[in-house]
Amino acid sequence: MKLVIDIGNTSTKLGLFEGKDMFSFSSVENCSLENIRNFIADKNVDFSIISSVRDIDFEIQSILDYYNS
Repeated sequence: MKLVIDIGNTSTKLGLFEGKDMFSFSSVENCSLENIRNFIADKNVDFSIISSVRDIDFEIQSILDYYNS
């Protein structure tokens, strides 16, 4: 399963994909580690992708590093 994070100016969109199909979607006001962990819950994420118009903080980068290692 792929975790896709799109951090915009006003909201962050989170998506989980199984192959090319979207499994789950959420839109949150801020991109926090807690929001991402709650969204993923107990799902098995194999890979993550992030797109951002802002700088990515250390906590968010740590999620990407964890799922892409």
